Amino acid sequence: MNIHIQGSATLVFEDGSREVIFAIYTNALPFRNYIEAISKIKNLPVDKHVINEYLENNPAEAPLLLSENPRYVFFKIRDRFSPNKGINDIENLIQYRSIAVDTRYIPLGSVGILSGEKRVTNIPGKTEFSNSTFFVTSQILVEQ
Repeated sequence: MNIHIQGSATLVFEDGSREVIFAIYTNALPFRNYIEAISKIKNLPVDKHVINEYLENNPAEAPLLLSENPRYVFFKIRDRFSPNKGINDIENLIQYRSIAVDTRYIPLGSVGILSGEKRVTNIPGKTEFSNSTFFVTSQILVEQ
């Protein structure tokens, strides 16, 4: 479900191999929070860890319960020999500089400005926020 929401991920398999996947299509139905839906059906607390543990312990029920969210996202494994690999290479991302884009609206390699609050730790154990502005580059393709 986290990949469904995030839109991309690196899958790590038992043999240590890796594959990068990214969302390419959805069925365009509205998203329904599976945690809230399952907690209501099964009378469980609205808690991601509790719900995930329930699904792991009841695998026969998982497909039906997860279907409470009618939205489906379809993924594609990134082609290792993609002509965009130089730009679209997940291993070359730079924190606070690389962003994902839908190339129907923003071309890869575009430069933009991102403003917002950034979490910083100035004193060990104490987290603060500071206003930050960064130049960013569109480096990850989100295909539709």
